[in-house]
Amino acid sequence: MLQTAFGGIFSADLQGPQGTMRGVSFTQQGILKQPSSGRNVAMVVHTNTRCRDPLRLVCRIFPLAREILPSAWLLAFVLLGCGSERTTDVAACNQSAAWSFAVIGDTRSNPDVFKTHILNVNALDPQPLALFHMGDLVSNGDLDFDWQVFHESMSSLAPNIEFQVTPGNHDVGGARGREIFAEELGIEGPLYSAQEASSILFVELSTEEPDFVNEIGGEQLSWLVDTLSHSSATRIAVFMHRPLFPQGHYQGMDLANAEDMHNLFVRYGVDIVFASHEHQFFLDERDGVTYVISGGGGAPLYHENGGDFYHFLLACPGPETLCLQVITLSAEIKATYEIPFD
Repeated sequence: MLQTAFGGIFSADLQGPQGTMRGVSFTQQGILKQPSSGRNVAMVVHTNTRCRDPLRLVCRIFPLAREILPSAWLLAFVLLGCGSERTTDVAACNQSAAWSFAVIGDTRSNPDVFKTHILNVNALDPQPLALFHMGDLVSNGDLDFDWQVFHESMSSLAPNIEFQVTPGNHDVGGARGREIFAEELGIEGPLYSAQEASSILFVELSTEEPDFVNEIGGEQLSWLVDTLSHSSATRIAVFMHRPLFPQGHYQGMDLANAEDMHNLFVRYGVDIVFASHEHQFFLDERDGVTYVISGGGGAPLYHENGGDFYHFLLACPGPETLCLQVITLSAEIKATYEIPFD
């Protein structure tokens, strides 16, 4: 099941712990937090619904609909109301970007919402080269049924879109969680890796390592320092499950070594860090590092401090900026950020 990610455009020079990034192919309304300091992260809020006009109202009231409609009928509304013309317009994103990748987190055994996100990812034009999942693919990683639900949902993903994953606490927290997680996804060796594409270093970290839950430490930390110090990439994106600095439901429960990790990211010029764990959306900037929390993949939403809506992200790397779009369940672009990325 493993293959080089992004259709083979990753540089052969840089290898992860297992010699390749973990590319897995499957063929089968809230507050947007402004950056806290002046790194010139530009945000433009706009909407762009491509639902057919007769059913536009259903798409607009979708957050209410999902609370009152049975899941089967809800999925039918989404597929019939927005599916036949589900085309998310990425024209507002960076015009100079030659390719893109999607980001999602905390889908947690919610097939209706997750499948809808996947359909929206598939309908992006052009399609992203990869979908990065930041963990909590399932509610209980020890249960075969949860993994069956996950695989059935993933069968809808377009086969040319690579799937990249970092483990979440629900995936590997059980007695056999790590073993089952690796078996289900065909992963050998560490649950963290790095690879390079188009002068961008993509780093996937595990916040769920034995003896280092809720922190980055031990062998992984040593590997990370070595990877960052020897990389020739000019831009760096990091993916992890638990955020360094939670902004919503877990605010105040920072990663155990959050400040040390932040200083490390600053030292090595990390541009952006994607995390989930909080079932919300937040974006902040500290000392030149942009931190994004995106846990709106399908798990029950948290409502502290806003950002409580289902969504995924589309990232379009340009020469100097990363255009980041927040796309809702009804295929609306909730917000667009132009993030320094050079």
